[in-house]
Amino acid sequence: MLGSYSRRPMYKRSFQESRSFAERRMQFQRVQHSNPDRIPVIIERYVGETTLPDIDECRFLVHPDSTITQLTYLLRRRMQLTESQTLTLFVNDALVPANTTLQRLQSDFANEDGFIYFTYASQSAFG
Repeated sequence: MLGSYSRRPMYKRSFQESRSFAERRMQFQRVQHSNPDRIPVIIERYVGETTLPDIDECRFLVHPDSTITQLTYLLRRRMQLTESQTLTLFVNDALVPANTTLQRLQSDFANEDGFIYFTYASQSAFG
């Protein structure tokens, strides 16, 4: 007797794909209410990325004065990357200057649900 065989996709659903807009908006408001001095961000691995590990948690609370450089440093430590591994952060598929603060990104790039969405990749993923 043959059982049913379902093939699971290799693609991991993103934060936005796995939650409705209303759920994301409510989650943002709840986090912002309990942490008004932090900016909630979502950081996920670029779909085509194969050399960098997937991060264990995608939701982060970041100080508004933190820069992209500081955020990259924290992610590198969390993922335990070696010095030879590159990590590049993108906001809405665009590179932003390393000295840009999260407060500036929030005003320029926040999604309608309130979160700032980052993707990360190694440079070789795009070149």
